[in-house]
Amino acid sequence: MRQQARAAWLLVALGMLVAIPAAASAATQVKIPAWKVQTSDGKAHKVSPGATFKACGSHRVDSLSATGKVHGAKKGKDYTEVWTAGAKRYATLPETWRESGSFRTTFGIGAEGFQPAKYKLKLVEGSKTIGKSSITIKTKKGC
Repeated sequence: MRQQARAAWLLVALGMLVAIPAAASAATQVKIPAWKVQTSDGKAHKVSPGATFKACGSHRVDSLSATGKVHGAKKGKDYTEVWTAGAKRYATLPETWRESGSFRTTFGIGAEGFQPAKYKLKLVEGSKTIGKSSITIKTKKGC
């Protein structure tokens, strides 16, 4: 009887060890491998995450787009986009997943354009950060 109880507990424990990694891998994850910077002259510029984009003073930055892949998203589940520049929070935008696969979000700003700063995008589902990325915008001298 004791051996059967031990065997049953061992099977339960092994089952939990197998189920935990499977559940962990099912969590929503977003990878952002690319950004686009739209300038007031109508051009879109590709920028790598963490990189610096140097904009001409005569062509302000109108919008930022982050693109990537999302895995494990459940249709209808809510998440939040948090956009910041330095210590300033620009926007907190509630969103809802449509599906896993491609991810793209764009944030535009008024007529003043994006000022030189490090801009960060953080994606949060519940209280968990599921993706984050940043780019820095600087003004190029002499143009």
